[in-house]
Amino acid sequence: ASASPSPKKKVMRISKAGNILDSVKTSLESSEKLVGTNTDLEKRYLRLTSAPIAEAVRSLDVLKRSLHHVNIKWKADGDYKFACEQLKSIRQDLTVQSLGHTPFALKVYENHARIALLHSDLSEFNQCQSKLQEIYSGFREKVNGPHKNY
Repeated sequence: ASASPSPKKKVMRISKAGNILDSVKTSLESSEKLVGTNTDLEKRYLRLTSAPIAEAVRSLDVLKRSLHHVNIKWKADGDYKFACEQLKSIRQDLTVQSLGHTPFALKVYENHARIALLHSDLSEFNQCQSKLQEIYSGFREKVNGPHKNY
């Protein structure tokens, strides 16, 4: 009798920044995706140093409310440092839940890119616009098929 297979871990190259989000992808099964259970509207952005856990990640519903909260605060006080940190945290929570190519992710990245430009933060803008190109390309492929993006 053979033992049941253990969860697979796919380890990718570690970036110079050591960002675990970019370097380690853990997949138990494709159907067993992480779904966040954290309900905080505000959450500090921290680079991941280990695999994410559900209790530290916000669900899509909470992320939608969080984005609304950030937008209200941004319009009220224009605190770019706060808005940028919160938007990065939302982006991270989307990514670890494999929600980085959804219509909501598009909205988050467009919002973050706009705010970064208003604050002349070209580094943050470039990160957002790179991801936006990926998302737009994925949407075009879904609509047009894989060979009509030329």
